[in-house]
Parts: sequence; structure tokens; C-alpha cells
Amino acid sequence: MVSGTHGPEGYCGAAGQLAFLQARFHEGLPSSAAVLCIYALNCYGFAWDRRVNAEGCDLNRNFIDFSQRTRESGL
Repeated sequence: MVSGTHGPEGYCGAAGQLAFLQARFHEGLPSSAAVLCIYALNCYGFAWDRRVNAEGCDLNRNFIDFSQRTRESGL
């Protein structure tokens, strides 16, 4: 579970993660499953209530699709 990708939504996302853990929902998962909680993926955006990170990158929209050809890879 990830919260804080866009910064400001990290508050309700973190509350959702806490509710999940407090309700002990993870205990109902099969032993082969695991849950990783990432509290604030975009720490800068969370701290400053910004959608972008410190470099001005929107982590949800600015990404490289490595399955596609890129100029850098020459593939």
C-alpha cells in the first residue's frame, strides 16, 4: 500500500494504512502473502502539500515505460 505519491493525499492514505493494520486485516492473509506499507512515497510533496517532488516531477505522470523503445537505450 502506497500513500503520499502526490503529497497532500498522504494524510488520508496514511490513515487508511493505519486502519488496515489496526483492524489486523493483514493477519487474514495467506502465509505466502505479504503487505508492504509505504508511508510517504513523495516525502517532499507530503511535507509541502505539493503534487510534485523536489525536482518538480509528478511521480504518477512522469515515468519511463521501459517496455517501449527510448532514445537513450537505442532499442
